[in-house]
Amino acid sequence: MSTVLSLRKIAVLTLSLQLTVISLMYLNNINPDIMPTKILQIFTGILYLLLVPGLLIVSLLRINNLSPTELILYIVGLSIGSLMINGVLITILGPYFNIEKPISLIPMLGSITTMNMILLVTNFYFSKTKKLTRLSLEIHLKDVMNPVVLLFLFIFIFELYGVYLRNAHLDSALLIIFVLILIIVLSLAALIDKFSNYYAYIVFISSLSILYFTSLISPHIIGGDIIGEYAVALNTIKEGLWMYDIPKNTNSIPSVTILVPIFYFISGLSPRWIFKIIYPLIFSIASAGVYVLYLKLTKNKRIAFLSTLFLITSHQYFGTMNTLTRQQIAEFFLIGVANTLILNHISKSNKNILIMLFSIFLALSHYGLAYLFLLYLLSWAILEHIPIIRKLNRSRNLSVSIISIYVAFVILWYSNIASGRIFIKVVRRIKSIWIGIYKDIFEPTVTQPLAIISKTSPPPLYQIYKLLHITLLFFLVIGFFYTIIRFIKNKSKEDFLKLYVSIPSILILAFSATLPFFAVSLQTTRMYHIAQLTSSIFYLYGVLALSRYIYSLKDKIQGTPNRDSYIEPTVRFTLVFLMTFFLFNSGLVYYVTGQKLPTTIALIAYDPDFDYPIYNNQEILSAKWLTNRKSPRLHIYADNYRFILFTIVRGTPGQELGKTLPKSSGYLFLGTYNLKNEEILTKDVIAEGTYNKYHIHIDLRYLTYASQAATYNNDGSRIYIWRCKNG
Repeated sequence: MSTVLSLRKIAVLTLSLQLTVISLMYLNNINPDIMPTKILQIFTGILYLLLVPGLLIVSLLRINNLSPTELILYIVGLSIGSLMINGVLITILGPYFNIEKPISLIPMLGSITTMNMILLVTNFYFSKTKKLTRLSLEIHLKDVMNPVVLLFLFIFIFELYGVYLRNAHLDSALLIIFVLILIIVLSLAALIDKFSNYYAYIVFISSLSILYFTSLISPHIIGGDIIGEYAVALNTIKEGLWMYDIPKNTNSIPSVTILVPIFYFISGLSPRWIFKIIYPLIFSIASAGVYVLYLKLTKNKRIAFLSTLFLITSHQYFGTMNTLTRQQIAEFFLIGVANTLILNHISKSNKNILIMLFSIFLALSHYGLAYLFLLYLLSWAILEHIPIIRKLNRSRNLSVSIISIYVAFVILWYSNIASGRIFIKVVRRIKSIWIGIYKDIFEPTVTQPLAIISKTSPPPLYQIYKLLHITLLFFLVIGFFYTIIRFIKNKSKEDFLKLYVSIPSILILAFSATLPFFAVSLQTTRMYHIAQLTSSIFYLYGVLALSRYIYSLKDKIQGTPNRDSYIEPTVRFTLVFLMTFFLFNSGLVYYVTGQKLPTTIALIAYDPDFDYPIYNNQEILSAKWLTNRKSPRLHIYADNYRFILFTIVRGTPGQELGKTLPKSSGYLFLGTYNLKNEEILTKDVIAEGTYNKYHIHIDLRYLTYASQAATYNNDGSRIYIWRCKNG
C-alpha cells in the first residue's frame, strides 16, 4: 500500500495531533491521577513533537522520492532542530512581550502551535503559487506483520522485561540471554537474504534495544556528563527561563536546556525519563540513517548492514554515548548532513537549505562537535575543488557562503552564550595544540590515545579487548587505502563518494593519534566514536581486501582461480569477529569470568563490590536529606564518583575528596560502596584529560571517633560531620 501524503492529509494530521495533545493536557490538569490519559499524553506528545514540525518543513521543501527511513530521518531532524530554534527565539524575544517565564507550559505550547500554524499556512500559500510535490510513503501491511519485524519486536520486548528483572530483583539472567539471542539473530540476518529488505528496521530496533540495555539500568540518572546536562535542564524547568549567561559548558546547548523542557511540558514525561527514553530513541533513528548512508555509498545491503553493526555494537555507542545526550543530538545532525551531501532527489537550493539548517542545528547541540564540524566542512569543500574530482562530481555541495555563515554563527553564538566560556576554552585549546606540535608531538603525556595504549591494562581479557580495537583500526586503515588505490585506478564516482564522506573522520583519527592536546578536547573515546559514524565501511573493506589477497595467492598455488571464492568466508569471518567484539563490549565475557569492569555495568548494576557512578535509593535519599539540612557555610565532601551525585539533587556538585580526608570542616558523604569496602575512589593525572583512578582505604572506626557519630545513616549511605581545628 502506497500512501500519498497530500497537503490536506498533512494538515489533518497536524491539527488532529495538536488538538489531541491540548485536550489530554487539559484532562490531566483537571485530574492528574488518571493513568490512561497520562500515558496517552506522553505518547501523543512525543509523536507531535518529533513528527509535526519536520513534516511541515519537508513538505515545504518538496523533498520527495525518499525511502521511509530517509523520510523519518529528515522529519525527526527538522522537528528537533526547529524546536530548539523556537525555544531560543522565545527566550530572547519573551521579555519584549512581558513574558517572564518563556520556558514554561503556556508560552511553549503557544509558540510551538504558532510555529506549526505558520508552517502550515506557508505550505498552503506555496501550493497555490507553486505546485508542491506530494510526499509518498510506501507502507505495506504484510511488511508490518512480517515474521522478521515481529521477531525483532519480540527481542526488544524481551530485553525490556530483562531490564525490569534486573532492576527489580537484581537478576541479569534474561539480559545475558538477550545478548546471546541478539548475536545469533543478527548473524542470521547478515547471512540470509530474506532479511535484507528489513535491514534499516533491524538496525533501528537493535540499536534501541542495545541503548536501553544501558540507559535503563537505574531509575536514576547515571554516568558523568549526563548529570550536568540533567542539572541545567532541571534549572531551566524550575526557573521557567533558560539563563544562557551562566558560565557552564552544558548551559550553552539548547539540545539539553531547551529540548528537555519542551518534551517535559508537552508530553508530561519526567526529565530523567526523557534522558533515558527519548534521547536513545532519537539516536537509534540516527543509526538507521547511518545504514542508509552506507547503502548509498556501497550499493550493497549486506556491506552497509555489517558496517553499521560495527558502529552500534561498540561500547562507545551504547555505553559512552548514553551519558552524552547532547552529543547524540549533534551526531544526528552530522549524519543528516552526510546523507544530504549525496542526496540527488532535490534541487540544489533546497539541498543547500538542508545542509545549512542541519549545520546550524549541530552547532546548537554540542560545542565540541560544533568546532570539529569545521574540519568536515573544510575537508569536503577542498575535495570538491580538486580538478580530477570536479570531473567526476560536477555539482558542488558546499559553497564559500555556507561555510562562512556557519563559521560566523559558531563564533557569534559561543562567544556570547555561557559568558563566552566555550569560545575562550576553544581558543586556548587551539593555542595548546599549536605549541604542542613544536614541543610535544608523539608525547604520550599530552597525546591521549598514546597514553591510553601505553597505559597498563587490567587482566588478560582486557588486553584481548584492546587488541580487538587495534585490529579494527588496522582493518580500517587497510580498507581506506584499498579504496584510494581503487579510486586512482578506476576513477569511479562510487569510490570517490566513499572517500569524500569519510576523509574528515580519517583526519580526526590521525590528528587524535598525533597532535598534542587534540583528542583531549572531546576525549579519545568520543573522537573515535565520531570518526566511526562515516568511516565504519572501511572495517569491512579492509577485511575484504586482505581476504581477496590471501585467496588470490591460494588460488594461484592450487591453480583454481575463482574471483568470488573469498566473499562468503570473509562474511563469516567478519561475523565471528563482530560478535566476539560485541560479547566484550556488552560485558558478557567479563561477567562470565567474574571480572568487574565498566563495560559490565549493565549486567552488574548495584553490585556493592563494584564502583561506578550509579546510585541506589538510599544514596539518593541521603543526598536529599543533607541538601535540605546542611549549613550554607560548610562544604559537602565525597569521593570521585559520589561528589557528582549532588548535581542530581541540588544542581551543583560536592567537593571531591583527594587522597586524604578533608583539611577543613564540612560534611563527609559515604555511599554504599564506600561503607561496604571501606574505600574511597581517587585519581592521578596520567596526561591532560586522562586519569588513573584507584581506591584507597578509609577507617570507618576512626571516622566515627573523629566525628563522634554519624549524623545520618540509612544502611546504604552515611553522613559524618567532619570537624577540623583550622576550620
